[in-house]
Amino acid sequence: MELRILNVIYSLLKGKGKSEFYLDYILEVVHEENKDLIIDSIETLIGRKIIVPSTDEKYK
Repeated sequence: MELRILNVIYSLLKGKGKSEFYLDYILEVVHEENKDLIIDSIETLIGRKIIVPSTDEKYK
């Protein structure tokens, strides 16, 4: 699931030329009925610091 989310993020950032996105967009785009699985995967990516919040001062 983490790989699917990373693929969505990659296509969003590269294809549409964006540098930031909202996490709820991933919930809309990833086709998975179990939204908890998507949320758990996003939390895993954040915990591994693969996805970092753009509003968190310690990451700037």
